[in-house]
Amino acid sequence: MRKGLFVTGTDTNVGKTWVTAALAAYTFRKLGGLPSPVEIWKPVQSGVQLGDPDADSFRLAYGSGLPQTEPETVTITLREPLAPWVAAEREGKTIGWAALESEGRRRMTEGGPLLVEGAGGLLVPLTGDRTVADLALALGLPLLIVARATLGTVNHTLMTIECARSRGLDVAGVILNGYEEENDTSLVDNVRMIERFGGTSVWATLPWMPMERMLSNPIEWGKWRHVWTELLEERLRWNEIGRFFEGEPMV
Repeated sequence: MRKGLFVTGTDTNVGKTWVTAALAAYTFRKLGGLPSPVEIWKPVQSGVQLGDPDADSFRLAYGSGLPQTEPETVTITLREPLAPWVAAEREGKTIGWAALESEGRRRMTEGGPLLVEGAGGLLVPLTGDRTVADLALALGLPLLIVARATLGTVNHTLMTIECARSRGLDVAGVILNGYEEENDTSLVDNVRMIERFGGTSVWATLPWMPMERMLSNPIEWGKWRHVWTELLEERLRWNEIGRFFEGEPMV
């Protein structure tokens, strides 16, 4: 089985796209001597079109700086800003589960370690009888949970961990994203509670980094990657997360 992680969130808009792009950029820099140090896949996105600066596929492609075009990062794009199952229905389309799973497995047997970014949280419906959690389970990749760094995150994160494990998913770690004050003492306590009650590691706590729509300006995206990779170099527990990208593929 290929190496990599399935990235999910405790909610929508917790920053998992930015974290996925930044983690890919950092891994690419860290393991740049390898032929294919990392690849990204967004199975389904909704509420956007290809080429839209607000699209996850756009941000993943430009934010990561990987040699993947935007269309190569995503399989299904839907216009309505709704759960993929409903968004597809509104367009008179059906998301083929077998084809989506097959595409994921194909990507897992080609190239480098794979970072898969889910849609919203684990229980978001992808089809009439399958959720994001079902896709993560089908692919067999460990979970990276991206959670808010603000009030309420302990409960949301622990519920996501419990949900994942009840469905047979392996929770690899957590990243808390979006704190606004460096001296916020609740950060340390949140990490301690999540690690104690969730039985998993918090790999990093990252600040809120507002940004303007950068369109396709490669210089601005390059600056963004530099800031994020330096931040991850300082804060990420690579000694824990690196095993999901380095060495021989997991069986």
